Amino acid sequence: IDTAGNALEVQQWVEENNIKDLILVTSRYHMPRAYLEISKSLSTDINIFQYPVDSNDFQAWKGRFWSLTFSEYNKTLIQWLRLSNKEK
Repeated sequence: IDTAGNALEVQQWVEENNIKDLILVTSRYHMPRAYLEISKSLSTDINIFQYPVDSNDFQAWKGRFWSLTFSEYNKTLIQWLRLSNKEK
């Protein structure tokens, strides 16, 4: 449903299958937030390799650049604050 839910699913899958190396594949603009959420949900001995991908339809994405960038930046900032408060 969302990035936090995906991170919980990844955490369960990694633990159930004794995974030590993980390749995180997501869109380039979403990678910072996805990496933040997933890396916080996993133990520190898991290697996460990032593989950002670009949209196949770059022209359609290009028209939404600023709104998408603004949205992702704010979501990442909120998530970072939420996760940093959990550690305290």
